[in-house]
Amino acid sequence: MDATKTLSALNDEMIFNLADNEAEDMLIQLTGPFVGTVQLQVSADGVTYNQVQVVPVDGTAATLNMTVVGTFRRDALAGKFAKLKCTAFTSGPILATVRTMRWV
Repeated sequence: MDATKTLSALNDEMIFNLADNEAEDMLIQLTGPFVGTVQLQVSADGVTYNQVQVVPVDGTAATLNMTVVGTFRRDALAGKFAKLKCTAFTSGPILATVRTMRWV
């Protein structure tokens, strides 16, 4: 799956389906001159979402909150749905791109 969305307000989100029976790795890229926070959240039922850690590809520590321009990854994420959610927003826009890959 490849998806791109501009997040431009508090609680703006991009929801995507992970309904396959196998776990998927995820690559997330945030660009743009923004001040805000984005979280990766997952759900087993499409109703209740919980935040999960992502790892910056530059080797810095895992985080729940993406607050800078950069590329992040999440390994072997299993669930029915996932979303990127803007949990804090001062200025933007935040251009969010997500790519998932299933290893077979």
